[in-house]
Amino acid sequence: MAVPTLILDRNHLDMMADGDLELQRELFGLFRTQAELWGRLLDAGAPEGAWADAVHSLKGSARGLGAWALAKACENAEVKPGQAFTRIERAARVAIIREVLDQTLQAIAQCDYDLALSSLRSRSKVVNS
Repeated sequence: MAVPTLILDRNHLDMMADGDLELQRELFGLFRTQAELWGRLLDAGAPEGAWADAVHSLKGSARGLGAWALAKACENAEVKPGQAFTRIERAARVAIIREVLDQTLQAIAQCDYDLALSSLRSRSKVVNS
């Protein structure tokens, strides 16, 4: 169940935000909120409906941001029609999602920092001009 290595596709994010750095930072904040909300329901013992909602919603949030590895990990954890996971299988998928989610949040933190720094530099150029 290998996941792609691209944690955060900054080109996709830039395209989705039409190059707006502040919007990109706002999207990061929204994603962090979604990750916190849905992450609480990523539990191998959660009821099937809660599990399905959490995985599906997190996948959608990840795709919107360009967090392809997380989206793929969530996709691999979604229950398809006629399929069921044992508690052990679900626990393995939770572990993968949590690991990739942590990597994604780290990449977002770094990108958010880079964007904030870039924004400060461009404001400084305007002020000093």
